[in-house]
Amino acid sequence: PLDWKMAEDTVVQPNVLIVCKRIQKKYLDFPPALVAEILSPSTAAKDRNIKMELYRAQGVRYYCILDIQFKKIEIYELINNLYEPVSVNPFTFDFTFDTCEAHVSFEDLWE
Repeated sequence: PLDWKMAEDTVVQPNVLIVCKRIQKKYLDFPPALVAEILSPSTAAKDRNIKMELYRAQGVRYYCILDIQFKKIEIYELINNLYEPVSVNPFTFDFTFDTCEAHVSFEDLWE
């Protein structure tokens, strides 16, 4: 997996990420446009608190949380430097970034 270097001593490995720029190193030295984390009971608190704050501070535009236990999808968008919920359990969602777009279907996710 591709590491995302956020600071001198902090490296995170999101479950999924989308970037709209060319990756030129073995790690990202710029924030991705979207990060998605798949929750497990052992990582839920870290994903909802520590990682969410790290992603917010780095300017990641979208943060998605996929909760397998409750079959729930939460999509947050960075608005005025805060993550605001923009969709819960969508069938599809159109992510719009500065230089690219992504149309994501979640319809078959839990099958």
